[in-house]
Amino acid sequence: MPVFTLAPRTYDELNQEVENNQGVLTISMMNLRQIHGNKRLGPHVNAAISRTLQKLGLKHYPTPLTNSENHKVRIYRRGVRWTRLSKRL
Repeated sequence: MPVFTLAPRTYDELNQEVENNQGVLTISMMNLRQIHGNKRLGPHVNAAISRTLQKLGLKHYPTPLTNSENHKVRIYRRGVRWTRLSKRL
């Protein structure tokens, strides 16, 4: 059963939320932008977010990240089986 809390404010909180939710979490691009500390999304910011997630052992779907703050992104732990991931979509 997923654990629902307030939106993560830091990458450490995001990482913990992914862990708390069996390796998968859906989050808005706006929230990812806020965690990263930028005022606007764009190709360079999105690439930096992707790199930071990768350093934490996390991946995201869709790839590449979108520039729309309203879109949802699936963050998941590397190694999570696609069948488990797709069931949570």
